[in-house]
Amino acid sequence: MIRPLWFSDPYDINAQICDNEYMLGNNLLIAPVLEENVTQLKIYLPQGQWKCIHTEQIYDGQRSHSYPVTIEDIPIFERC
Repeated sequence: MIRPLWFSDPYDINAQICDNEYMLGNNLLIAPVLEENVTQLKIYLPQGQWKCIHTEQIYDGQRSHSYPVTIEDIPIFERC
């Protein structure tokens, strides 16, 4: 089921204002690239630890991360 990011934690103010990411089920976060010529995205990850499925790098949640992207690259993070 696709859900807005804030559904994962309704009390997380940062997740409430994040409108360019969504959850796929309970454990996948998708941050689509919506504009051409974008090289970095600011991605907010909710509480917990998250692993990028492309690089397998682990990121801490409840903070934003700058992530390199292209229009062909869709950042996907899996909850650890």
